[in-house]
Amino acid sequence: MIVDVVDPIEHRPGGALIPRVYIIGPTQRTGLGRLLLNAAIEQAGAMGLFRLWLDVMASATAARRAYARWGFREIGRRRYERPVKADLSEWLS
Repeated sequence: MIVDVVDPIEHRPGGALIPRVYIIGPTQRTGLGRLLLNAAIEQAGAMGLFRLWLDVMASATAARRAYARWGFREIGRRRYERPVKADLSEWLS
C-alpha cells in the first residue's frame, strides 16, 4: 500500500493506493485476497487516511468482480504510458 497520496480523480490528499495484488494458482478462491484487502483497509483507517483505491487492469475481470463485491466501484480509467503486459494497458480504480 502506498500511503498519503493524492487520489487520481479529484486530486485530494490523504489517500492510499493498493497498486496491484496478484493471487495466483491454487491460492485463488481461498480468501487470501480478501484477508490482504481487509488488512490494507484496516491499516489505512488506523493511519487516518480517508480514501483507498485500487489499480486494476481492465482485463482482470475476476479481480474486478471481487472488488465490486467488497464495496469498491470504478472511479476512472487511464492508459499506462508503457504496457504492463502485452495488450493489457488499461486500469481501473
